[in-house]
Amino acid sequence: MNHDGKVLKACAAALFLFALICMPASASQETIEAEVAGIIELADALYDDATTILEETKVINRDANVSDEIKLVSKPIHMASHELEHIAEHIQDDALELQTLVADPVTNRAAIDGIVADIGVNAGNYTALLESQHENVHELEEVVPASHKANAESVHDAAHQAERDAKNLVRSTEALVAALDAGTAAPAPSSPAESPGFGAVAALGGLAAVAYAAHRR
Repeated sequence: MNHDGKVLKACAAALFLFALICMPASASQETIEAEVAGIIELADALYDDATTILEETKVINRDANVSDEIKLVSKPIHMASHELEHIAEHIQDDALELQTLVADPVTNRAAIDGIVADIGVNAGNYTALLESQHENVHELEEVVPASHKANAESVHDAAHQAERDAKNLVRSTEALVAALDAGTAAPAPSSPAESPGFGAVAALGGLAAVAYAAHRR
């Protein structure tokens, strides 16, 4: 191999080492951003679930042929769905704010933790409101006339999907916190070699040393 080839090969090896040193931080940030993307998706799903319940119960409530007894079952579900939408909107706003804050997770960690806690509270309120209508949702399926069976089934399916989405949202916030803890952990003061700056210098130093060795040959 000629002199230039040796130098290029040595440089490539050193640059690969540099990439390996820098990769963990980048991968960690990607994980954090992926978790936030999942939270945004679930927040949107919670809103859609609530809207489905709202629209399907509206159809039942507005039908003059549906008895007042049946509407006594469907109206509380309908009213609850309004509140579910409001809660979901708050979660959506928080999720979008998270997307901005995680661009600098170290500086914004306190704000991120506050929003995650707020999402947890809202997810709990959302779930509690769903549970308060659990019996009504199942009773509605049993008492509606055949003409509105599909509406009642949609309400039932959306309510159960919303329960799953709320649980998954909580899991996603927990995964985000774990990713933040892993990605933003401060290095020990006695270990300067663990800092990104030192790693970069070490890699570049290795590049120079290997290139020099190749040149000497």
